Amino acid sequence: MPDGSLFVHTVMTCRGPADRGVASVLPAEAERPARAHRAPALALDHWAGSPELGRVDDGYGNAEVAEYTSEHDGGARRTTVRVRHLHNTD
Repeated sequence: MPDGSLFVHTVMTCRGPADRGVASVLPAEAERPARAHRAPALALDHWAGSPELGRVDDGYGNAEVAEYTSEHDGGARRTTVRVRHLHNTD
């Protein structure tokens, strides 16, 4: 991940608003502050066991760069980190 990147830890939604497109809005909203701060890249993490989130991230051009295990609610959870280079311009 390039120096100065904005890292959003744990992008998540509740499964309650199913089929409302909430998960697809989160990456775009995360990009706004990254661009505002002229970050060279945006990094996001999410639950590695979600093929839906993987497809959304792929659609935004976020490349998977790492996976790690985190403790969540007393259990281990695999988490994926994805990065998208922003190519900010003046």
